[in-house]
Amino acid sequence: AYSDGSAHYADAKDGAAKASFTFTGTGVDIYSRTNMETGYVGMKVYKYVDAEGNPTDDPILTQSLLIDNWAESGDYYQIPTASFTADEYGKYKVELTVVSTSDGRSTYYLDGIRVYNPIQDQESDEIVQGAYGEDELNAVFTWTASAFIILFPQSRRQTVQ
Repeated sequence: AYSDGSAHYADAKDGAAKASFTFTGTGVDIYSRTNMETGYVGMKVYKYVDAEGNPTDDPILTQSLLIDNWAESGDYYQIPTASFTADEYGKYKVELTVVSTSDGRSTYYLDGIRVYNPIQDQESDEIVQGAYGEDELNAVFTWTASAFIILFPQSRRQTVQ
């Protein structure tokens, strides 16, 4: 992430670099920089409940995926490169592990996160109402790639270089 003119990033050249955080809500987006030198990041999401749905201090794995942050051309900042949508409101832990690619890309920039619905069941709270507009409460993630695919079938798509 960039702050005050300097960049902070993880590089997996000397082994896996890791970051983790917890959140309470219904989902999270991970924002990062992408370019021709950024590599893979593994994302694991854990939920703080046991098999019966009871709260626990020992979270269980709910999702695991590998994301390639490579961009064919250009340098793009604060791009939502990973998203997790929960089945229900709760406490979750996210672990990010940066790994080198076979072609040597090993850098990862964690620009930020967005937590969805962190204030569920607190919408009537005076502090919450003062901090959020009505159109900001209970946000949902909407995937629009399918609209792009329908509008621009494979035969008409072009790669921008």
